[in-house]
Amino acid sequence: MTCRTLEDFYHIDAHTFEKQYKEVLSGYRTWSELSHADEWLVFPENIGPNLAIDETNLSNGELYTIVTNRDRHGGEGCLVAVVSGTKSEDVIRALEAIPEQKRDTVQEVTLDLSDSMRRIVRSCFTKALRVIDRFHIQKLACDAVQEMRIKHRWDAIQEANDDMENAKLEGREYIPLRTATPGRNCWQGADTCSSSRQTNGRTGRRRGPGFSLNYIRICRRHIHSVIH
Repeated sequence: MTCRTLEDFYHIDAHTFEKQYKEVLSGYRTWSELSHADEWLVFPENIGPNLAIDETNLSNGELYTIVTNRDRHGGEGCLVAVVSGTKSEDVIRALEAIPEQKRDTVQEVTLDLSDSMRRIVRSCFTKALRVIDRFHIQKLACDAVQEMRIKHRWDAIQEANDDMENAKLEGREYIPLRTATPGRNCWQGADTCSSSRQTNGRTGRRRGPGFSLNYIRICRRHIHSVIH
């Protein structure tokens, strides 16, 4: 409910009421966190054994580092800390405002592959296990598969071009070779393998590498990092 709404219902001056609420009724001027609220805020009472840390863009390109309690699933009491910027020194200084005894109760912190995030977790949550978010691992796997696919595709195109040039020099007709094997059709040249795979009760044909990321085992919701 906004001050404009109260103005319509109670026939008061919305601008005056908004000013009075901010200066007096809300206790904003006497807020104990006022001196650093624009730089960082921490909520030690929301800390739990399983945390997550990530950076986000709230508005106008301003980056903030957010620490949340994963057990609250985005509900009330989820926010543990919010820090302006992504510099590890600033985030560490803000998190050190949380008593060390509370920080030592953290058992697991989910983060991305950033060196800055890893430094923050290593410094502030010394007893916590660092866990890499599974989506970052999947992205790395997809990028690697794409790089392999493109590399072999260009190698096949180059080989086909060389064969064509050799055929012209030798005065013979160039005929692309095609081989077929049961269950899989492969074109020798610029194309990639396609295979039949059953999905949701249907057998469909798709193009691409002869394996699927569905066969990569993901433990629970994330993959444990082996960084020590």
